[in-house]
Amino acid sequence: MKLIRNVLIHIILISIILFLFLIIGCFSKPPNIPPDLRDQTDPYYCLWNLQVTYNKHDVIDMIKNYKNILAGEDYHFYFDPKDIGKHPPGREDYIIPDSWGFNEDWQSTQNMFNNAYSILLTMPNLGQYGDDKDKDAFYNQKNPQFNTEHTECTVNDVDINLLVYVNNSQGYQAIGKCDFRFKFNIEDNKWYMTEWHDHTAQ
Repeated sequence: MKLIRNVLIHIILISIILFLFLIIGCFSKPPNIPPDLRDQTDPYYCLWNLQVTYNKHDVIDMIKNYKNILAGEDYHFYFDPKDIGKHPPGREDYIIPDSWGFNEDWQSTQNMFNNAYSILLTMPNLGQYGDDKDKDAFYNQKNPQFNTEHTECTVNDVDINLLVYVNNSQGYQAIGKCDFRFKFNIEDNKWYMTEWHDHTAQ
């Protein structure tokens, strides 16, 4: 009788442990997806993910999440007109062009993610949580322009503050406004960034 009772107790304990693992598994997120990333069902979430990828640049494979924000070959980054033709800090061998295409932007961002000591990107109007409430507040402030078919979107004058440290004492900061363009992909029902216009030159 005692043996049967001990066996039952062990079965109950094992069942409880397995149940706990099941519950934990149900509420856990996939290990390769940082908890702050959002499904890009709206242009706002592209901007939110942009902020997350920069700030979590040292997470393994984060550059892939950055790449997933961009609309592939349709994406272009446009430099501030005040910077075009100048040399970036510490790069006398390079002249800032009018724009970068997808491959140039992705390669440059990958190098930054891999080599920066720290990166902090803040877009204060996005809010704190990246939820529907924050999205609505952001849109009330920035008044995004959607086309008639609701497949393209423009958001102008987005405030950004980007601080990149190359080591523990030397850094560069860009503060100002940027304009963004997005398009909807009907194949996966997600939005992607097509243009980033920088206006942070001092």
